[in-house]
Amino acid sequence: LKEDGTYGNGYELDYGVGTIKDYRDAAEKVAGEFENVIFFDALSEMGIDESNNEQYMRDIIHFNQRGRELYADALMKLIEEN
Repeated sequence: LKEDGTYGNGYELDYGVGTIKDYRDAAEKVAGEFENVIFFDALSEMGIDESNNEQYMRDIIHFNQRGRELYADALMKLIEEN
């Protein structure tokens, strides 16, 4: 939460532990070290980015109802494909 009461952009904000992209990159690296682990980049795979995140995100971390529905659909597709 920024001083003006808005949440800002999670793609740019860093509170000392990295941006959301840094976290995603680290998670992908860890997943790649194991066999039979599917890495799912929810934001990228679902088409959510800094230009449209307000449509799907309640804040910079949590999905709103529309985002949760999109997430559930994406996971169902991933499960069916694998």
